[in-house]
Amino acid sequence: MQKQKFRIKLLSWLLHFGFAREGIFYAVTILVGFLAGITAVSFHLSIRWLQEFLFGTPHLSSQSSLSWFMIILIPGLGAFIAAMSLRYLVPDARGSGIPQTKIAYAVHNGHIPKRVWIGKFFIGLINIGSGSSLGREGPTVQICSGMASWIGETFSMKRQRIKSLIPIGAAAGIAAAFNTPIAAITFTLEEIIGDLNYDAYVDILDII
Repeated sequence: MQKQKFRIKLLSWLLHFGFAREGIFYAVTILVGFLAGITAVSFHLSIRWLQEFLFGTPHLSSQSSLSWFMIILIPGLGAFIAAMSLRYLVPDARGSGIPQTKIAYAVHNGHIPKRVWIGKFFIGLINIGSGSSLGREGPTVQICSGMASWIGETFSMKRQRIKSLIPIGAAAGIAAAFNTPIAAITFTLEEIIGDLNYDAYVDILDII
């Protein structure tokens, strides 16, 4: 009930200041790109800080002052915590993140539960930051796409609009985290959308 009141008040405020429905959508796309970029960079910096805290170096390929026992124990413990979290707390956050985002885009009209992408952030941080040999791209895509979905739902957008925010969040996150805006666009078109969708391409290009 409180959430519904907040959505009504937010939309009323935007309409009061002259935002039409189309204008609200484009304002939201800018907000999605901005917040997705910040979130992606925060995710990657948090991993680096955790690695430095646990191993004494942000680069695990560098020589660490820890004993061989601790170098084995820390990744094992991190993997155990992540596995238990996935089993009992956020089971829907399993997987690399990219296939799950594709399913959310194609099947669920862009709906990614808030619990999933927030859980993915912290589980990915623990797992990768403790030394597991996992990629950061998949979690970044799911986290930023999930945030885009949540923002769209907060503004009470139609499902088709929320769906169109998913590739925007994914592309903005990849572009900000890896400093590769062009690669982010092509990656999103190929992996998330699956074809050269003109409308999505224009929206992504505007943000990146």
